[in-house]
Amino acid sequence: EKDDDEDDDEKEDDSPDQPFGHKKNGKPLNPFKKCPDPTVPAIAPAGAVHASMPDYAKYLRMHLTRDTKDTVLQNETTYDTLHAPMVDVENSINYAMGWVVQKADWADDLLFFHDGSDRRWFTVMYMAPTVGFAAVISSNIDLVVSAEPVFAVFGALLRQYVPN
Repeated sequence: EKDDDEDDDEKEDDSPDQPFGHKKNGKPLNPFKKCPDPTVPAIAPAGAVHASMPDYAKYLRMHLTRDTKDTVLQNETTYDTLHAPMVDVENSINYAMGWVVQKADWADDLLFFHDGSDRRWFTVMYMAPTVGFAAVISSNIDLVVSAEPVFAVFGALLRQYVPN
């Protein structure tokens, strides 16, 4: 298996005009070269999700508004189950079905979030139903490099859209 830093992983000049993942040195990755998938098959349904930003937004809106009309989730009880903290991970951090759940003062109740990386991209979703806030933030470089800037964007969104 080749390392991500090898030259043949870099994008060709005639590639489509789309966002590309890139290396720490800023060189774009070749979108046509398959990325070694670090996802363990047992958790692939959670860790191997690839979606467009509009689809992520629809998914968050569905959870935020608890939509039962235009979705596969046909009743409020399903949302209650999906959002109920089930596992106490550490202190005030819990885990629901696919969501890390914790108390957040600014959220007036619970903050739900989930993040993931495929070694080329890093995406995090946040949802605070009590204040009607949801955000999805994605970076075209992996978690190790992008976590701090992505969390800074989250902080800026909070300051702009969530009243004190």
